[in-house]
Amino acid sequence: MAARVTPREVSSILVAADAVGMSRQDAWVHEAKELLEPGRIEGSTRFHRDEDAAMLRRIAERLARQ
Repeated sequence: MAARVTPREVSSILVAADAVGMSRQDAWVHEAKELLEPGRIEGSTRFHRDEDAAMLRRIAERLARQ
């Protein structure tokens, strides 16, 4: 059974990417590399938690240092 989440914990990949200044396409690349772990809600819609935004932030910071 999937864990229950509150609306405050849930965002789309666009919201998570925007929160860290990353494009949606770049966020999708990192999701495809399995660096993010989106959950699923009805209709197979993916959702992202604060942990995913934090991971995107760490990725963006590391890429900025290169």
